[in-house]
Amino acid sequence: AKRLEAVEIALRVCDKLGQLSMSVEFMKILNLEEISKRANDPDVHNFFEIIITSMNTDVTLKEVVEIDETLTKLYLNDHTLMFMDTYRSILTHAIMHLKLLSISVDNNHLLNKGILQEKIEKLVPFSKDGFKKYGEGHAYYWYQYFYDETLKSLRAEANGIDRDQEDIASIANITYGSELAQSEARSKAISSGLPPELIKSKEDIPETPH
Repeated sequence: AKRLEAVEIALRVCDKLGQLSMSVEFMKILNLEEISKRANDPDVHNFFEIIITSMNTDVTLKEVVEIDETLTKLYLNDHTLMFMDTYRSILTHAIMHLKLLSISVDNNHLLNKGILQEKIEKLVPFSKDGFKKYGEGHAYYWYQYFYDETLKSLRAEANGIDRDQEDIASIANITYGSELAQSEARSKAISSGLPPELIKSKEDIPETPH
């Protein structure tokens, strides 16, 4: 009973955090190198402030913090907790990055570099090649994978079965969903007035890992 309650709590947390998933899609399409050159441009800061506000970020994060996760730490297995922690870390890192861009703060001094890469490589060793090729920002392309793996593990714990017996989405659906989300983020960025040169071309965006 306690384990099932822990699963329900974890699912509630994932559902709340998932409402902010667009932050990850924005980080995928943003040309951060070009944005850094316009660090003092108030129009650019205003764009990110609009994005943060439109996602109702502060309210959602407050709701997550108010959820008591004590049972999840006591009754969920280590595999589930590690995957959930990595999923959460990728998302919160994206949110903090956008927040800092909205207030003209140099992200390089405040965000712990390498922390996402370290977590992901520990759980998915073959991800190293992607990080070597695309850099630390490659972590955002693992968001959907860790979200799906977290839900898969939670369902397995709730049903008392081996997690490998169930799958929540096909590779095709994961890839298609990610492409749609990136397209939506691109449309929102353009309609909100972000200069085109601050947005990556589709050719510069790697495929979603699976």
